[in-house]
Amino acid sequence: MILGDLGRITAAGGRLIRMATLDHATGAGDRITKADGEAFVFGGTGGDEIALGAGDHTVSGDFGVLDFAGGVRARLEVVIETPARGGDDTISTGAGSNWIIGGEGADSIVNAGGEAVILGDAGVILADAAGRLIEATSTQPLLGGDDRITGGSGRDIVIGGTGNDWVDGAAGDDMLAGDSGHFTREPLGGGRTLYTFEQPGDFELGGDDTIIGGEGRDLMIGGTGHDLFEVDYTYDFALGEFGRYRLQAEADGSERLVSVLTLAPRDLDLIGGTGEKLFYRLARDNSTEGLPELVLPTLSELMRVDLLVTDDPEMEAARLFGLLTEGEATGAAHGFRFLGEPDLLTGEEFLAPAEELEQEAPEAETEQASVPRGGWRFAGWQMAES
Repeated sequence: MILGDLGRITAAGGRLIRMATLDHATGAGDRITKADGEAFVFGGTGGDEIALGAGDHTVSGDFGVLDFAGGVRARLEVVIETPARGGDDTISTGAGSNWIIGGEGADSIVNAGGEAVILGDAGVILADAAGRLIEATSTQPLLGGDDRITGGSGRDIVIGGTGNDWVDGAAGDDMLAGDSGHFTREPLGGGRTLYTFEQPGDFELGGDDTIIGGEGRDLMIGGTGHDLFEVDYTYDFALGEFGRYRLQAEADGSERLVSVLTLAPRDLDLIGGTGEKLFYRLARDNSTEGLPELVLPTLSELMRVDLLVTDDPEMEAARLFGLLTEGEATGAAHGFRFLGEPDLLTGEEFLAPAEELEQEAPEAETEQASVPRGGWRFAGWQMAES
């Protein structure tokens, strides 16, 4: 257990109870290096350099409180203070089940691999009795910095937070959010697990983020601002503004994307892909023949234009349009949209018929959102069956 500046470590009966920083006005930038093995590290005041080898690490670039239950990490919270006393931290961790919260400042965070959760600014991370991640959420959306976060070879849950952040999932099936975000892991029994990843609120808060999916099947949410996405059209999904994904892991290791919906105040802003086309299939369409209408949504009055980039020169810097206004929503499936014609990439805008008051897509497990028996595959994802 390493404290860069002042702090307190509490234990009883040979078990850890709490680790917390103290007197945040005192201290300076530190350099902390550790080889392989589990570590709990709080950098404290100033801009710190923290480099850790492989292991299940818990790291705060600045201040924090870490509570233990039965000697196992249970809750990490990092709060940004005003006036700011943290700094621009540089954090790198080896492979492991890592918890990392950058805190104040423009932080640089790199994780080598493993199931990691990384919050760029302030937030809370929770675990079950075994120390396994069950929830992570960003807090204090008005405070933070322009962070640069790079994931590793495993599944990274990354929430950039406030500011103009750079988020790179690298390899693995990642969940990436440019601004605020919330993640939960819910055991369903029988070896099944339900993952929920969402960015539900603070519509006016956020920055101009760059989100790179990298290798693997990634789920991305941009949030407010002029966001730039780099996606793999074969596997990735991206929501330009606010929304929620639900992913179910089966006992055999397979995963199904159960539902995708928008929680924004207007309508769906979604991209996905197979091959060279961007589209999303209507969840309630039970027919294997006959595709629903292909439409190009126009820019919302509320949000701003996002960009989608690819290494395909014919589709470079294609527009990812923002949320639909009420007069631009298309009929069908309560907000689900099917996008995919080459017209998507021209930057031209088209109007579609209105469907007022439909703001959310249905859950895939409902009758209305059912799919063919046995399910179907979309963009490399196994979708839920009816």
